[in-house]
Amino acid sequence: MTVYRRALAVALLALAALLPSVASALTYTSSNGRVVFSTGSGSTTPSAKPYTTSSSTFGAAIQLPAGAANQAGFVLKNAPLRDEYLAGYVTTAGMLYVLRYNGATSSWSSEWSVNVGGDGINGRRFDIAYEKATGRGMVAYSANTANAAMHYRVWDPATATWGTEQSFGSDHISGVANVVKLASQPNTSRIAVGVVDASSYLTAFIWNGSAWGSEPGYSLSAYPLLSVSTPGDMESFDLAFGSLAGDLMVAWSAKGASPVLYTNRYQASGGWLASTYNMGSAGIGVAEVVVAADPQSDQMGLVFSSKKLWFGFPVTSLAGYIWTGSTWSSLLSFGTLTSAVVSGSPPPDVPRQRPFTAFWLWPNGSYSFLVIPQSDPNGTSGSISYSIASNFSQTGWSAGSGTASIAWPRANGTVKTWFQSVVDPGSGDTAAMVLFGDSAGSLWAKLVTPTGTPGSTPTAGPRSPTRSPAPPARASPSTSTIQWRPCSATTPGSRRRPAPLAAPPCRAAQPITTWTTSRWPPPAAPTPCSG
Repeated sequence: MTVYRRALAVALLALAALLPSVASALTYTSSNGRVVFSTGSGSTTPSAKPYTTSSSTFGAAIQLPAGAANQAGFVLKNAPLRDEYLAGYVTTAGMLYVLRYNGATSSWSSEWSVNVGGDGINGRRFDIAYEKATGRGMVAYSANTANAAMHYRVWDPATATWGTEQSFGSDHISGVANVVKLASQPNTSRIAVGVVDASSYLTAFIWNGSAWGSEPGYSLSAYPLLSVSTPGDMESFDLAFGSLAGDLMVAWSAKGASPVLYTNRYQASGGWLASTYNMGSAGIGVAEVVVAADPQSDQMGLVFSSKKLWFGFPVTSLAGYIWTGSTWSSLLSFGTLTSAVVSGSPPPDVPRQRPFTAFWLWPNGSYSFLVIPQSDPNGTSGSISYSIASNFSQTGWSAGSGTASIAWPRANGTVKTWFQSVVDPGSGDTAAMVLFGDSAGSLWAKLVTPTGTPGSTPTAGPRSPTRSPAPPARASPSTSTIQWRPCSATTPGSRRRPAPLAAPPCRAAQPITTWTTSRWPPPAAPTPCSG
């Protein structure tokens, strides 16, 4: 039987101390997966654990090949056509280390390392992606020189070799590449990269399977992207491919007269739009941005946090738009959340936090909705808040909200500081994993699966929490990755279908979800973040 695997990623930048001391990455199949994580700022050896979906448990930890201490963040991606993982992490000294897991030998190897510059915290200067059609791996990283110069290397599984280091750069921005994000187009060899330089200006490129190119003929952003105090300290841009037509959507928040949301689109049939589109401020300022692609249509969710005035006081709200594949919906409000949980003020006042994520679910295979798990204003113990956007009646998009029970204790006043998520494509896009970190240094994973009937309320999942080793007492900004990958004998992409023309009614405020819990580290409360 041929096994096909498709990877999705989640990055976690957690907590607010100065040096990173906990970082992790997790990948799934429909029956198992792996988590990779730092074991502390003084350790030079990351660790890995297998994960079994059926029992929701992590196995024993193993040490990975030694690299360097002060690991600031991890990226982990799974090959789409074989049992293989590529992982990478940067250190606070600006060194990138690349690892590979070989499923045939059940072993990890240290592949190569390179200096990418930066501090590993205020801007991640690399990313990893796979060509979905060929299964070749791509590592793109900052050359640490002017004009957003980039290097890349390609892993070819057919020859089991890495290509030599190659280069590309920008004609429109002049600083050192400081933030790098990749996005793979389903069922093709195309990969997109968004690059933000050290002056906070944004550009993008398309990989066509043999070379990087297709940079816009103009600067994407006329203003620097939003940051708190240091370029790269906020998740102020995102990008994703539409799953069918393959258009690339890029969205960002830029400073200007006030923080404003912008978008641009690379059309698979015609290149970049003639100019960038100003989406407005949706209040008095836009902060963090997430673009979520529907895995079975060209719909995308654009979700962002922003400031609004409430009786003269600034509050942090959550809002967004739906891209239908041809046009934007009207503005949708997803309620009030807490982002700047350390200082108690709305974003963009606290760096390296993102209090929400977004993903699409297809509960019964005939309709979809966008789910937005998020921090809540009160940081309620034992609860997770969420909103959804839906168009079940096909009369227009609407938003609703709710809560679900979880095993999160909120010990010592901890709050959720960073969210991200992935959809399990092996589930028929009916399940997703939500990851969040809290201000006490703990990392939590939440499995979301549809149950019940349309209109039913969320229920607590039946499985018990599972845990992996605790980090050291001091926790701080880090990066994690969750990935699902299906195991089946079907051709990748065979489940793709256009958005339905009609769907059964369902109340937006009450999606059909079950939440089950996995948590690491153990429940003993770590020392609160400092610095």
